Amino acid sequence: MAKQNEHELPITELAVRIGVSRPTLYTWEKKLGCPIREGEAAVREWIRINKPEGATVHQQLLDAKLAKTLAEADRVELENAVTRARYVEKDAVERWLTQFVAGCRAQIESWPEKVLSELSGEARLIVRDFLAEQVRLLLVSLASMPSECWADEAVQGESEPAVAESAAD
Repeated sequence: MAKQNEHELPITELAVRIGVSRPTLYTWEKKLGCPIREGEAAVREWIRINKPEGATVHQQLLDAKLAKTLAEADRVELENAVTRARYVEKDAVERWLTQFVAGCRAQIESWPEKVLSELSGEARLIVRDFLAEQVRLLLVSLASMPSECWADEAVQGESEPAVAESAAD
């Protein structure tokens, strides 16, 4: 086993302590002038100053772990994107809800006429006024539902419920 002059530390042990292979140390010594025979401190200082490629196995290991972590993060991000596609977009729900409420409102507003067609005389006038007021109260009640159900503007009396434009998420 080759020994270095200072402290008689084997080259193999120096390579382990520095975090490179023994052949790397010999290559650095021959091609780049690394002072492997002057001890660990001298080699570490030389690495700090010269920053040779593949300086440490530890750094290579850290780089490999980073690459693996980034690949794992990309995989999870892709899975999340696929999962998000299973949900209906907010704009689509708002469009459907607006159409649904408009249809309900049209049906509710048609009730007085359906009932009144069966009545005649003074009863017809009383029932018409009563039903018109009930329809108005129902629509106002729907309009005062929590803002999560409607847009920022509430339905007032005869007006249509408004649906806010959603901002990009």
